[in-house]
Amino acid sequence: MTIENLKTFKGNDAPNQMVITDDKRNELFYSYNTLIGVFILFGRNAGIYLDEEYINHSATTSLYRNQWLGFRSTEEFRKLLRSGEHNIKIVSSNKLSILTSF
Repeated sequence: MTIENLKTFKGNDAPNQMVITDDKRNELFYSYNTLIGVFILFGRNAGIYLDEEYINHSATTSLYRNQWLGFRSTEEFRKLLRSGEHNIKIVSSNKLSILTSF
């Protein structure tokens, strides 16, 4: 298991913005100690899951969510989310907790 801070625009560790990667390469994105999203790489639940309550929690969380997912902006994220081009699912906190019990 690895724990990495996301990076600021200047390349420094972003405090309170981290990704935990397990031994199966699944990723959990945390912002301010709150689980925001999960990327499950393999299996029947493979895909990206984002917490419906915290998906747009703050400008900072949105900035680092976009970085984690590889989007350039919140506008790009919203556009692609609406288009369905990505395998992103918006789920409840309870569902996200269940998915993280790998």
